[in-house]
Amino acid sequence: MIAWKFLGAGRTGPFSGFEWPPAGVWLHAGGTELRTCRTAIHACTAQDLPLWLGDELWSIELIGPVEHAHGKLAAPGGRLLARVEDWDAMAAVAYADACADRAEKLAEAGDGAAAGLLADARRCARRAGRTGYDAPTMAAGAAMCTARVRALYDAGGVAAERAWQAAWLCDRLGVT
Repeated sequence: MIAWKFLGAGRTGPFSGFEWPPAGVWLHAGGTELRTCRTAIHACTAQDLPLWLGDELWSIELIGPVEHAHGKLAAPGGRLLARVEDWDAMAAVAYADACADRAEKLAEAGDGAAAGLLADARRCARRAGRTGYDAPTMAAGAAMCTARVRALYDAGGVAAERAWQAAWLCDRLGVT
């Protein structure tokens, strides 16, 4: 199965600190049974990209039984295939701006309850474009604020906004 994996700079796992080998080298999770967040190789679907922003985006091949839960995939083995070069700090800034613009449009249609969230989304978007700030983290902040704005006015708002965000990322990055 082909999926997606965000990593820190230098192919480093954002939670584990593990430095992944170069593309094409297989990794196998330890343990006798697949346990998400314990003994598994993790990745995500294109629809889950907004949940896992990082410095580098990679296509990854997963093998074995693949479980999908809580916005992530878990498998007993995997290998990086290729880095998605279109995901960089400039793309993260563009994504943050798109989310903040969307939050503004959503807030305009509402009753003013979203003012604080809108301000947070804009602040994150501005910081994403400045040196000294982690652009993917700021982009994720703008996306989260936008999803919360949407939730104020729509019961299914967070899921709908995440779907819009995933579509934006897929379109920008040529990911399917």
